[in-house]
Amino acid sequence: AYPDLVYAEYMSRAYKLWEELEAASGREILHPVGLLYFGAESSPQIQGVIKGLRTLGEPHQVLRAEKAADALPGLRLKSNEVGVWTPDAGWVDANEALLGTWDLARKAGVEIRENSRVDRQQLELDFDRFVVCSGAWIREWVDVPVTVSLQTFAYVQTTVNGPVWIEDSEPNPYGFPSDELGLKIGIHRRGPEIDPHSADRRPTPADLDEIRAVARRRIHDDRKQRREG
Repeated sequence: AYPDLVYAEYMSRAYKLWEELEAASGREILHPVGLLYFGAESSPQIQGVIKGLRTLGEPHQVLRAEKAADALPGLRLKSNEVGVWTPDAGWVDANEALLGTWDLARKAGVEIRENSRVDRQQLELDFDRFVVCSGAWIREWVDVPVTVSLQTFAYVQTTVNGPVWIEDSEPNPYGFPSDELGLKIGIHRRGPEIDPHSADRRPTPADLDEIRAVARRRIHDDRKQRREG
């Protein structure tokens, strides 16, 4: 569920590839728990999501507050809001995806050197071409105007668990189910600039406050009711 049709198309293709990786690796990677994208019905983002899903023929429903709470238990929606429910969406286990990919690469003859730092000059001496997936360390390899930022997420203790969800709003908070630590909530906006070598990854107080506010605003937790009862 993306407001931009191009990304929605990418996702519909990507799911088939995740399924192929699952079958080839024998690992459980894709978890199709569903996705609820919610916000004001008149929002261009919400309307873009609906239009994209219709164009691609992806199964989806547009739900009012009561039905949306069936998909995401405890969700609070306003009278002017809707939830766009895509039952085939979900989340990918990144750890299992990487391990599965490495297993298949090794079987194909690839040598993987773990816990070792790559020297660019040595690579250039040893190989005609090489591919670097440097992530946050990209500026050590290529002169590009990239800012590395610290992104905050937190685990909220609640009885609520369910599908992946995204709120259509300024910070674009999102949530993932987690059986072990609670409801994972993140803020989708650029955080403060950070040196990727820095060990200081303390979350920003402002983002933590935003996450608390999202949880209070959107999620109805019945633990308080049970205590009072």
